[in-house]
Amino acid sequence: MNLNDLAAVASLIGSIAVVVSLVYLSIQIRQAQRNQRAIMQQGRSSGITDMNLCLAQPEVAAAYNKGLRGDTEMSETELRQFLSLARCGFINAENNFLQHRDGLMSDEAFHASLEGARFQAGFPGLRAAWRQSRRAYGRNFAAFFDRIVDDGARAAPHDMARDWQAALKAETPKIP
Repeated sequence: MNLNDLAAVASLIGSIAVVVSLVYLSIQIRQAQRNQRAIMQQGRSSGITDMNLCLAQPEVAAAYNKGLRGDTEMSETELRQFLSLARCGFINAENNFLQHRDGLMSDEAFHASLEGARFQAGFPGLRAAWRQSRRAYGRNFAAFFDRIVDDGARAAPHDMARDWQAALKAETPKIP
């Protein structure tokens, strides 16, 4: 084997090594993307859980329910509680919007988050809180969320107690 033959073999081995490296890098990038999505979903889940645990506190739940209904007799403290929780929801919605836009949140997770926003937008107090604070958000998100809020204004008003009773009735086994 002469020097030219050795150079050709070395070149072939080098080319194979480059291809193997590129395949490995592609696998690593794909795994990193999956891990990033998992971290995003975990963060989203933790945030929603924390907010719901906060809303399980009786005094906070009372203020939030008054705020959702648009109760004009709320105390300053109740109003602060409601507006703070509404803002947490808006920040979460904006984060989901941005993450989805940038390809970091799946369509399924994004559409699930939209359902929660649409439900909340059915309450007049939440719509008022949005109108009051919408300037604090980016133009694209504000325009997007305006449509959700406008749709909520056209929806039938929510009655959580009535909806709960209907759901329970549907689950109650019928006795012959």
